[in-house]
Amino acid sequence: MGQRIAINTSVLERDTNEINDLIERLNSVSNAVYEDVEQLHTMWEGTAHAVLVLQFAKDYEYVKNTILWLRNYREELEYAKKEYNKAEQDVSNLIQHLR
Repeated sequence: MGQRIAINTSVLERDTNEINDLIERLNSVSNAVYEDVEQLHTMWEGTAHAVLVLQFAKDYEYVKNTILWLRNYREELEYAKKEYNKAEQDVSNLIQHLR
């Protein structure tokens, strides 16, 4: 007997919207922190400053890579939703044609 795969495209839509919100928040917060560190950069010198700047650069790159990963994941969800909707429409059209 064949297996069935049930997909709820409204759940994919909800997940996509939640990921969009997360991406926007991450961008906003990371950009604000970046600006704050840039301001701090001009007011402070020394070894601790260099360590902070180096670590922040690593952390900031990690956050930007995470945002990129989330964007790619969101695109995959959008593609899956589109393909499932198309498949449902194709099946519906086939049924209508057979009637």
